[in-house]
Amino acid sequence: MAQRSAHNNDLDSDPESDREYREPEHVVEKILDKIIINSRVYYEVKWVGFANLDNSLVLGERLNCCAMIREFEEQRKKQEEAKEWLYTDSGEIPTKKRKSTRSKK
Repeated sequence: MAQRSAHNNDLDSDPESDREYREPEHVVEKILDKIIINSRVYYEVKWVGFANLDNSLVLGERLNCCAMIREFEEQRKKQEEAKEWLYTDSGEIPTKKRKSTRSKK
């Protein structure tokens, strides 16, 4: 809503009324998962003050929590690396799965 300024007759924007038309800004509590749909990265987000039932998928580029995303990606990378270790049934020291260096024909 606009109102007239006392100093001039131009219409000025009222920042208080502009907030009425914006969606409320939610704060990310935790990044739970990452999903890629049609080459676009989405994150499953837990919101501060909301139940798990309200978790949602949000397009990564719309999130404003770079440090939290970076931390999530680092943890995810560590988990993926841990999965590469193969354990034998005999209790031997785990050996890292090796990637083939041969080219496929």
